[in-house]
Amino acid sequence: MIKTILFLSAFLVVACELGPFPKPPPQPEPPSPWDTPGDAEAPPEEVDGATHTPCYLACAHLKALGCPEAQPTAAGATCTQVCANNESGPGGTSLAPSCVLAAESCSLARKCQP
Repeated sequence: MIKTILFLSAFLVVACELGPFPKPPPQPEPPSPWDTPGDAEAPPEEVDGATHTPCYLACAHLKALGCPEAQPTAAGATCTQVCANNESGPGGTSLAPSCVLAAESCSLARKCQP
């Protein structure tokens, strides 16, 4: 009698854990008629007039090369701001953005500057 009760108890425990039916996998949400394929794309980088200046292009090249000169100064001025200030300054000290843009390494870019 005890064996029968233990057998039935074990059977009920196993039956309850398995359940009568497996749970169906979650279904994907259907697309909304308001969704467009372009919604999932990252927004394009905003382009302003400064992106086409020689200083911006030279600083972007320095950054791509991994040069520390591309990093902001301790005061927070960006590379582009420093370059633009030097280009338009009264002393006429140029950072030679066209030369920097053509440089293939950081050491060659440093040789462009006077």
